[in-house]
Amino acid sequence: MSGAQVAAHKLLGAELPVRNASPNGTHLSIPGTPGSGHSTPRIIPQEGSGGSGYMAPKFEGKEKQMEAVMDGVEAKGFIPPDLVEDETRWFYEQLGIDDMYFATETEDA
Repeated sequence: MSGAQVAAHKLLGAELPVRNASPNGTHLSIPGTPGSGHSTPRIIPQEGSGGSGYMAPKFEGKEKQMEAVMDGVEAKGFIPPDLVEDETRWFYEQLGIDDMYFATETEDA
C-alpha cells in the first residue's frame, strides 16, 4: 500500500474537522461599478456645443449601399428574407456606427 493510500485510510476512521465560512468574506466585483477595479467605458460627448467638436462626415451613398447590402444578404440566404431589411436597417441606422465606416467599406464586407 502506498503512502497516499495509508493517509486516505487514516482519514476514514478519523473525525473530520468542521469547516466554517471564511472570516475574510467573499468579494464580488461587477464591471463598471465604482470600486470594482474595472474601468467604466469612456463616452465621448455628442457633437455640437459642449461636445468633443467632432463632426461626423455624411456618407451620401449610404442609402444606396444599404440597398445593395440587402440584395447581397438576400442572395446568400443566410438570413430569412423577411428579416433582411429590418436587420440591415438596424445595423446601418441604430448602432451609431460612424458614416466613415460605411464610406470606406464595400457592400461585400
